[in-house]
Amino acid sequence: MEKKVDHALQALSIRPRNILRYRFGLHKNVDNPLSLSEVAELYGLKSDRVRQIEVLALAVLQSSVEGDVRKSRRRMALEFPDDTASPSPPFGQPHLHGHSYNLI
Repeated sequence: MEKKVDHALQALSIRPRNILRYRFGLHKNVDNPLSLSEVAELYGLKSDRVRQIEVLALAVLQSSVEGDVRKSRRRMALEFPDDTASPSPPFGQPHLHGHSYNLI
């Protein structure tokens, strides 16, 4: 699991990557997640700026993961061309206007 997280975090530059590591308790030198103000103090930033960086970094990670999912779907379509039916969303997940939305 740790390797998968590290691999996903490689989509980010160093500062956003480390901010997420500190905020979620994933940094090597930290046992527990740090608050916005604690991370802000480490970087000499205001808490609101750390929050902005965190939100943007999470958005980049989400789009990176969604891109991987799209690549996997394309690969499967090439490997199994006879299977033209689109998969239905898992139970409980909305399927709106031809798109599945992850409501995490």
